Formats: sequence, structure tokens, C-alpha cells
Amino acid sequence: MSESSIVLSKIFEGWDGYQTSMLHSVQALSHDQLKWRPAPKLRSIGELTAHIALGRLGWFVRLQAPGALSCINRRSRWLGRGNFRQAEEILHWLEVTWAGNRRQPQPVDG
Repeated sequence: MSESSIVLSKIFEGWDGYQTSMLHSVQALSHDQLKWRPAPKLRSIGELTAHIALGRLGWFVRLQAPGALSCINRRSRWLGRGNFRQAEEILHWLEVTWAGNRRQPQPVDG
């Protein structure tokens, strides 16, 4: 394994811990907690977490990762329904987009 592969592997290992922490944190939040905003013009916790998940998806699309386009087509429907306030949906998208770390985003229903 090359030195750059080892470094990249360590980065992804750190991100994997971050992913696990986010999943556990979001899972524990109620609907009201996900809607909470620290100030009226700032994003809610749910919106911030959705931003992280969908930002990953954008990254995979720009890299032309296999499976990314099938996920991006479902993104608009998800956002249009306001699902960034539902823990189950946020967890789903965090998991779907993190699967891209393991080679490619997985197609999703919904």
C-alpha cells in the first residue's frame, strides 16, 4: 500500500468515527429538537445534518462515483417534503451517503 493510500485510509477511518457519532446523536433527537434553531435565520439541527449528508452526495456526483446520480435524483423529492426534520430520513441519508465512502452511494427508495 502506498503512503498516500495509508494517509487516505486514516482519514476515512477518522470520518467513520465521526459518522458513527452523528448517527448516534441524530437517533436520540426528537422531532422538536431537530427543528430547533439557535436563532431565527440560522439552520436547524435537522437542516445542518441534512446539509452534511447531501454535501457528501454532491461530492460523489462531482467525482462521478457510480450510483451517485441515482441518489441525486431522489434528493429533490426528499427535500421538497421537508424530511430534514425527520430523524429516520436524516439517518437514512447519512447512511446512504456514507456508503459512498465504501465505493459508491447506494441507490435509495423514497
